[in-house]
Amino acid sequence: MAGPLNDEALRKVLFQIQQQGVQAEKSLRVVAAQRQAKEREKRLTQLTRAELDSIPKDGDGGFYEGVGKMFMAVPRDQIMTQLADQEKSVTDDLVNLEKKAKYLEKQFREAQGNLRDILGKVPGQ
Repeated sequence: MAGPLNDEALRKVLFQIQQQGVQAEKSLRVVAAQRQAKEREKRLTQLTRAELDSIPKDGDGGFYEGVGKMFMAVPRDQIMTQLADQEKSVTDDLVNLEKKAKYLEKQFREAQGNLRDILGKVPGQ
């Protein structure tokens, strides 16, 4: 009786480890997609700031921000501050996503290593 019980316990452990690896891999793909989106957002913000910097600074007129169905005049400094804040926020998000990706990669490698260790120790397979 010890043999079938051992096989069943081994199957459960293998299944759990495999599920951990699969979940880590899925999460890693999601994080990669989020990182790509944040990189695009950061690049768009940088390009917007560069374009606004290329416009002559001969007054506060000419900058408008959409508010609902209308546009309101906004000072240049306010727009530049908003863009700088947005870029900082995106950069912080990218740093956090990088940390999360490293953690998930570590989890995935550990799950793979555990599977190899268990399968290497199983007699007769």
